[in-house]
Amino acid sequence: IILDESHVADKDCRRRRGWAPVGEPANIYEYFSGDGTLRSVLAAANKDGFVTEACKVVEGGVGDDEFMKWARESLSPVLNPYDENLHPNSIVVLDNAIIHHQPEFVDMLEDIGCMVFYLSPYSPDFSAIEPCFHQMKAWLRRNPEKVRSDPQQALIEAMDESVTSDNMTGYFRKCGYPLESREEGESEEAAGLILCMAAAMTVASS
Repeated sequence: IILDESHVADKDCRRRRGWAPVGEPANIYEYFSGDGTLRSVLAAANKDGFVTEACKVVEGGVGDDEFMKWARESLSPVLNPYDENLHPNSIVVLDNAIIHHQPEFVDMLEDIGCMVFYLSPYSPDFSAIEPCFHQMKAWLRRNPEKVRSDPQQALIEAMDESVTSDNMTGYFRKCGYPLESREEGESEEAAGLILCMAAAMTVASS
């Protein structure tokens, strides 16, 4: 499971092109309130897409207290301890943002028993959740009515509907994690190579 944060403001939900009669400007309608409100998305994604029950939208930026509230209330219930049974959501991959290193958060993951890997600094190309955020924002631009009606709910719907398991398979492979099929009837897993690459990048950044 990959964790990260994204920010959505008015300009992120504007279409960059539009039709208009020759010689006339194209009108732009603000999908959000137009008052410059910033919303932050605390998100988690696995091989099936966004884990929406572990995602949360908050007004403004994210501080340590808000991050830990999300981690305890939304993230921890979907995590599992890592062992030979390869439980889903038992390997946590995240970037090196300072907020991800706060002791309370690290202790929470250790108490659950997750295996945790930090990507090396400035390496978004190895995070399969990054293209998910692009799809989420594209969904917002395609659904202006829903965004105007309820921005918070629209962001949750965007995460739920914009990314499929096929998308995630492609994103994992694009990030360099070739998926290997296990026994017939079981889903594909990226765990092996994630461990190798994340461990290598962690060593390189230490």
